[in-house]
Amino acid sequence: LHVANLLKADGKGEAAKEYLRQSIVKSPQIPQLYVFLASIEEEEKNVVAAVSTLERAYARFPEDEKVLYYL
Repeated sequence: LHVANLLKADGKGEAAKEYLRQSIVKSPQIPQLYVFLASIEEEEKNVVAAVSTLERAYARFPEDEKVLYYL
């Protein structure tokens, strides 16, 4: 998450999103990856992508409070 946050802070939103997507493939059990990816998508006004990401997270983590909060 820290690398993605640094990329985002450096204005490299696309690189941050790609890093998070790759991280989700490697570690799909970490709900924070989905939430952070969705937050970047939302900041970029891509609400459809953000909702899709959160729906994928909800399918995997229906009891996770952060996923429920952001969805």
